[in-house]
Amino acid sequence: MKQPAEAESTPRNVHPPLVLFGSDCLTGLQTARILWRKKVPVLGVANDPGSAYCRTRAVIRTVPASEIQDDAQPLLKMLHAQYGVRPVALACTDEFVWWMNDHREAIGEYADFLLPPSSALRLLADKASFYRHAMAHGLPVPETRFVTHTKELEAAGREMTFPLVLKPARRSPEWMEASGGFKVRRVENAAELRHTGPALCAAAGELILQTWVRGPDANMHSLYVWLDRQSHPLIASIVAKKIRQWPPDVGVGSLAVETQVDEVVRTGLGILQELGYAGPGSLQFKQDEVSGKFYVIEMNTRTPLNFPLCEACGVEATYTGYCAAAGLPLPANRTVTRPGSKWICWKTDLPSAYAHWKRGDLTVREWMASLRGPKWSADLQFDDLMPLLADLGAKIFGGRSPRWRNILREP
Repeated sequence: MKQPAEAESTPRNVHPPLVLFGSDCLTGLQTARILWRKKVPVLGVANDPGSAYCRTRAVIRTVPASEIQDDAQPLLKMLHAQYGVRPVALACTDEFVWWMNDHREAIGEYADFLLPPSSALRLLADKASFYRHAMAHGLPVPETRFVTHTKELEAAGREMTFPLVLKPARRSPEWMEASGGFKVRRVENAAELRHTGPALCAAAGELILQTWVRGPDANMHSLYVWLDRQSHPLIASIVAKKIRQWPPDVGVGSLAVETQVDEVVRTGLGILQELGYAGPGSLQFKQDEVSGKFYVIEMNTRTPLNFPLCEACGVEATYTGYCAAAGLPLPANRTVTRPGSKWICWKTDLPSAYAHWKRGDLTVREWMASLRGPKWSADLQFDDLMPLLADLGAKIFGGRSPRWRNILREP
């Protein structure tokens, strides 16, 4: 099989098409828009082609995932014949990262991509495997237990320090249903653990319990990378500091700012390069508000939702990764030229700010100050408004939840 690194050279001035696996999410939409503005033809693959995120000008066509899940080669061959060059493949969701890993040989015959070695991907993308690796190698992780049955759950309730964060090794539809739609759950005491733990354990198969790292959402830092096949950085390492997230405490970042934390860069790159990591990713840390120590929280083996913060800082991260996979010359803008820039998702940051205001830990003046400075908007893009309008319309007029509650769900 021809490896992606050995693909035929791409003709100059020709942009290979991008096959974007997971285009029906906000991460996929942002990726498509960035490359669309670089004149890259983007073809989306979506589990839900009717999603509001698929109502974008940035995608030339959306293919249902069901049509390619068993064999993507006909689609890749068609694109090759149409454009005269090998397409590039990129996954924007965990599900499609795993799918690409399982089909990497078949995909690699007709498309180029940057993906970690299978062993590294399986270790990093599975939280249980990653935490066991971290603990065995002395990496800074919170106190962690792995639970598979009620007796272990009860022992953890007696022996661990609360609050605890409960999470699955891999997120699944069963987990999302049992958790009420949250990617993780926080429990405050042993009684709450006894009440909610068994159902979450059944849904997860193996439930991960971690001691809560003390500190607010603003203590969360993420290292953003895009590494080549030799695990060398293609872009400057970006550290994103959360300002707010939705839902507060256990949600997804809604407002983030670029910052400089050498310890996060040094520790994160060391972990990834030791494993021979390749492609995009983010390694999340949280700083304990008392000790000041940074703890490793989790790894994303894809571009996370906040990744366009790189572009806000002047780093053409997404286009660089695309060019590296396609064998094209890399763009010049790969270092931070606008430090302190921000990324925001308006539809989640507004409810997050409101929640913090109600809790008494955010004033109107502080909220206004947090919005100052150059920003990259995840959802509000005036040259591509239809996804936002369709999303708001669906959440106001569709679904069974109360209208405003429906609007404020995670992206």
